[in-house]
Amino acid sequence: VASMRKKTDSANKNDKKPQKLSTPQPSSEAKDAVSVVKEIREAQNDLASRFHESSKNMEEEIASAIGSLLDTIRDSFTTMEQLGSSILVELEKTEQEVAQAWGTYLNSKSTPNPDRSSAGSTTDESAPKTSVDPWVIEMQYRVAVAYQNHAWEKGNDELTKLFARVKEEEITRRMNLREFLVAFAQRQQRLFFSLPGIQNEVLEELVGKEMTRKEIEKAVQRIIDERVKNSKRDLFCLRFGEDDFADFNLESPLASDLLSKAKVVRRKTHGADWSVCLAVMTADSYFHLFEIKSPNVTMATTPEVAFTMLAPRLIIPNGDNQMLGKTNFGKGWGDPLTPTESLILSKCKAKRLNDVSFEMTESITTTGASKFMSKSSRRKIMIETQTKEDTDDWIQILTA
Repeated sequence: VASMRKKTDSANKNDKKPQKLSTPQPSSEAKDAVSVVKEIREAQNDLASRFHESSKNMEEEIASAIGSLLDTIRDSFTTMEQLGSSILVELEKTEQEVAQAWGTYLNSKSTPNPDRSSAGSTTDESAPKTSVDPWVIEMQYRVAVAYQNHAWEKGNDELTKLFARVKEEEITRRMNLREFLVAFAQRQQRLFFSLPGIQNEVLEELVGKEMTRKEIEKAVQRIIDERVKNSKRDLFCLRFGEDDFADFNLESPLASDLLSKAKVVRRKTHGADWSVCLAVMTADSYFHLFEIKSPNVTMATTPEVAFTMLAPRLIIPNGDNQMLGKTNFGKGWGDPLTPTESLILSKCKAKRLNDVSFEMTESITTTGASKFMSKSSRRKIMIETQTKEDTDDWIQILTA
């Protein structure tokens, strides 16, 4: 166009005769220039139309698929995070319960035996069944620690499973995302196929690095190992004092020095039926009876096996139990570890009834309004053993 204008101006200057003005006709070069611009414009319009169509399709297919994957991963990880947090809360509760049991045990060491009004069972059925016998407190602490260890093991198993689920979710996410990216790159390649080299490098990098699930798992595991290594290095920088309980070994409460005798017997109180109990006599002159409702326990059962029936049932902190609201160390979890009957031997008398049974009579000093009726009351409990030798042994040790 510029060339055409220069030629026209030059011709007008050379020709001094007035001429009739006419519309200049574009030269062949101008026609070619306009044609190229038009073709480029049309090509750009066609490319823009194709890009718009491709973008629309990718938004409806790939982008929506990636968004759906994001929502699924977010929901899954939120659920797993809630489950993991609840498991950690359960483990913290076990630690608090053991610390409380340990504090009670330490306090019992420095507290003298209280009067009868705060120990054992009383004639008032509404009164709580508590005992200040050091053996009972020590036994409850030992069971709490053993219960905590079991809970930690189960919690660790659930956390291990949860960690495996997180790992599998990450592997699946990467596999799906890779497929979406390959589909995206292939669609882009079809869109810009007339412009070689724009997407070939990206596509070759994605497709050329085809990886199996095992290879992706190795890559994920390598990242995990690096993070664990860094965590261990940070932990190694901490310095701890010497642990005084490094060699501490938690034995069974039945092996305690505070225990004199333990045996499975049957008991009967006034107006009640016979029931199977674990009878325990402690070094502090207490006689405890723990009722066992399991049909598998008889008088022939060993005290060790019978005592395991008193242990609280451990609730595995998995997703189902969390949804049902079941937790460990809940209200009343240690009720089976509290003696059903507790007698102070200094206030008791043992009387043989026959070869396999005897009667324990305890004199109780009345308190409150009852003391106006009588200064003392008596409570009788019938004990049945398996053999005559067991009865002789009990009477001998109770009356010693």
